[in-house]
Amino acid sequence: MIDEAVDKRLRDVCSELENHYQLKFLEIGTGVDHAHTKIANRPVKIQYLTW
Repeated sequence: MIDEAVDKRLRDVCSELENHYQLKFLEIGTGVDHAHTKIANRPVKIQYLTW
């Protein structure tokens, strides 16, 4: 069950993730038994392996 304490901890963890990675949590919403997040990040270049 997501109560006020769990909601606060989730937001704290999201804040810590923003500080360590190039992320921005645009929205964080919680319900009784679930959470929703909207996250923005910088595009990264992916190098494909060639065989």
